Amino acid sequence: MRRLRGELQGPAWLAAHCELACFFLYVSALPAGLPPDHARPDLFPLKGLIIDWPHIDHILAGRKRWEMRPAATRQRGMIALIGKGTGAILGTADLVDSLGPLTDYELRGAQALHRIAPDRLRSAAATRYNHAWVLEDVRRLPAPIAYRHSPGAMTWVTLEPEF
Repeated sequence: MRRLRGELQGPAWLAAHCELACFFLYVSALPAGLPPDHARPDLFPLKGLIIDWPHIDHILAGRKRWEMRPAATRQRGMIALIGKGTGAILGTADLVDSLGPLTDYELRGAQALHRIAPDRLRSAAATRYNHAWVLEDVRRLPAPIAYRHSPGAMTWVTLEPEF
C-alpha cells in the first residue's frame, strides 16, 4: 500500500488498519445464507463509495446523512467512504436505503439531511441528483487507509484486503 502525505504512523496507523482488517474478518465470518447486506466478501465484496468534497467532510462530521446521486442503488450494508482524488478510505458507514426520485418539494423539506443549499437546489446541475442514499452509523477512521483504485471507477470501488 502506498503512503499518504500526512498519514499517521505508529499506534494511529495500526488502529486504522486494524479497524479495516477487523471489518474484513467480521464480514467473512458471517453465514453464507444471509441477505446481500450481510454477505461474505467472496459473495458480495466490500465496496467503497467515492464522494466529492466538501460532501465527504459533512458526512464524516455527522452533518449530512443523505448522499445525493442521479440514480438509485441496490447496495446495502457497510461501505467504505472514499474522498474523491485522495486514493484513501476516510471512514465507513452503513448504507441503509435508497430513496427517490425525490420531488423538489421533498428535497426542500429535507435540506438538513442532504445539506444542499436552497439556492443550489434550483440549479440544473442539482436537479438531476434526486436520489438519496441514506447513510447511518458513520465512522471516521483515525488515519486514512490507501487503497488500489480500479481504472475507470467513478462511483463504486471494489476493495480487496491487502493484509
